Formats: sequence, structure tokens, C-alpha cells
Amino acid sequence: STTSSTIEVAGRTDPEARLSINNQEIGVDPSGKFSQEIKLSGDINTIEIAAVSKSGQITKIERTVFLKQK
Repeated sequence: STTSSTIEVAGRTDPEARLSINNQEIGVDPSGKFSQEIKLSGDINTIEIAAVSKSGQITKIERTVFLKQK
């Protein structure tokens, strides 16, 4: 959980993969690293990260972030 209204989602994937966070396509650098700031809204936020490989294989990760009201 966090008290900040934004959170940074960062990681690494195959450099040739197409990556999206909450259905928004995100660029990856030549080594496959990515980083994106996500705005949180409400108490409970679900963040879905999906990578589609060059061959079409989809890998999804879903995380829930709780926003503590100040």
C-alpha cells in the first residue's frame, strides 16, 4: 500500500516484446527495460502488465495497489 497518488512500474522483458500496462502500450529500451508512472485512483488499483513476444506468446502479471487516504 502507498499514500502517494502515483506509482512507478518498472521491469525488464524481451527487447523485441510489445509491452502494455493497463492496456496502454509502453516502449522498452534496447535491453528490454521499461518504466512508467501510473496514476492511482480510489482505494484499490489493479495494474495489469502484459508482454507479447515476437512469436505471439502473451505473458500477463496483475498486481493490486492499495491507496491509503491521508
